[in-house]
This record gives sequence, structure tokens and C-alpha cells, in this order.
Amino acid sequence: MLVHSGVLTERNEYLERIAPWLDRLLEHEPTHHARLIRPFAHWHVLLRARRKARRRSITYGSSEFVKSRIRIALHFLTWLDEQERSLDTLRQEDIDRWLISGPRQRYAVRCFLDWAVRRRIVGSIAVPAPRDGHPGQFIDEDRYSELLRRCLNDVDLPVDVRVAGALVLLFGVTVQRVLQLRLEDLNRGSDSIDLMLGDKPVRLPPRLAQLVLELADSPRDRSAVGRAVGATQFLFPGRVPGRSAHAAAFANKLNRHDIKITAVRNTARITLALDLPAAVLADLFDMHINTAVRWVHRAKRDWSSYIATRAEDLNHKGIPQRRNK
Repeated sequence: MLVHSGVLTERNEYLERIAPWLDRLLEHEPTHHARLIRPFAHWHVLLRARRKARRRSITYGSSEFVKSRIRIALHFLTWLDEQERSLDTLRQEDIDRWLISGPRQRYAVRCFLDWAVRRRIVGSIAVPAPRDGHPGQFIDEDRYSELLRRCLNDVDLPVDVRVAGALVLLFGVTVQRVLQLRLEDLNRGSDSIDLMLGDKPVRLPPRLAQLVLELADSPRDRSAVGRAVGATQFLFPGRVPGRSAHAAAFANKLNRHDIKITAVRNTARITLALDLPAAVLADLFDMHINTAVRWVHRAKRDWSSYIATRAEDLNHKGIPQRRNK
């Protein structure tokens, strides 16, 4: 509230909350654990997060990712105590045993151990990168088209649900990225509307552009402080003044309207990856280039064969195929 009203300077709330969270996390942990976790958290994980914050905003999801790296390091040190081992006696077979005896998330200890190796806290060990998991949730073409029509035309849906749902359906962006959109990301031309989803503007289809303008011109703030001080610049304002809507809460809101985020986003991305090269995907939709490359490879390897098989089945049954326009 003080930042939004101009009493305090702007800061990234999600990032600034991590240090107090770390103090609470380590409050009752053994001293020999805290001596390792604090420098790892402050001079490696948080340092990288602050560098990232100079280029792009730190979201709730980003802060949870930072916390997960710290939690997994602490979990690993606790496991070592249970095995009656320590970092200075750590062997490669200990790492392998840790990885195979727990969930896939344990591979994230690689961040902590790489840091420990560079500082010669442990000897020469290696944590292999986890195998790339394949997304398993998709929706079929008919369901995809039905959801898109609902978002564009169903006046019974809230306008923020319609806009966010359509953006995820068309461009495969995350809910967090959608919620970080500001009014300044909207470029109103004489006959078109562009939206900055990544580093380049994306031309919106006319019906979606009309919905985005309706959302942008609606009352901006949901808090008394926000209304008193001035309108927020977020396209999807939250209840906290000067902040966007909370990602987890908004995702639940979309799910309640039968827009299943994971399946919808996966379907949109695999569809885009069939037509666009990885560099374009990454540039347009704020996607890491490695992520874009994996989606393109996955589309060419798995989805193309699925589409070809489906088309062959339809031909055998004498069913005419619908052409996309």
C-alpha cells in the first residue's frame, strides 16, 4: 500500500519476501545446515533471481521456483544426516541413491551441488540432468474449438476469464505471463490492436481485440487504496493495490469455468510448434529458446504422426476432413 501510494519506492514484493522466509525456514534447523544454506541462498539463488529481475518481472511462480531450490538443498542435507554422511565424505554413489529413492524433483539438487563443487565444499561429483518429461494433458480439436468460441462469444462468462482464456488458447502463454500484462503492453492502432506477449507485438484477432479493449476500459482497481491513489496499470488487477491478480487463484477461476489450463496450454503450444520455428515461438511468446526447441521437436516427432494417423483413419472411414482456414 505504501509503495502504491508513493510513500516508498517500487520494489519486487515476491523477491523481497524470500529473505524473511529463509530466516523462518532455518530458525529451527541445525547450525551446520544453516551455515551452508544461507550463502547458497543469498549468493547464488537470490543473486541469480535479482539479475533476472533486471530483465523481466519476478512473478509468484518465479519466487516459488527460487524457494524450491533452497528447500531441496535443505532436504538433501537432512537426508545426508540420516545416512550418517556429510558433504566432505559425499560420494557419487550417494548422489545416485538419493536420486533413485525419491521423486523427480530431487534432480533439482544439481543447483546446490554445482555450487558446492565450485567452492570446493565437495569433491568431483555429478548430477545428471533429468530426462525431459512429455506433457500428457491435451484436448482434442473439437473441444479446443468449442472453448475458443466460448471465450470469444459467451457473454455469460466474466470478461477477464474470456480474455485470459483466449490468450492461453491462441498463444499457449502461461497464466502468470497473462496476468503480468499492463496497459502499456496494449498498442491501439487505427484499425488493429497489438499486444506485447514477449519481445515482439502480436496482432490480435478483431473479436479478441474488442474484448481486450473492453477489459482495459473497465474499472481498474478493486481496493479502496487503489481507487483513492490512482488506477493500477495491470490489465488484470488484483485486490492488493498496485498488484496483478494472484496466479494460483486466477488459474482456479479459469478451471471453474471448465478451462483446464495445463491441457489448453499444451494443445496451443503443440499446434503453434507445428507451424512456427523455435526462434519465432521464443521471440513472440516469451518462451525460453530451449523450451521452444523441445516443443518443435515434440510436435514433429509425436504430434505430426498422430495427425497423419488420424487423417488416414478418417479416409478409410470415408469421412471428409475439415480444413483449417
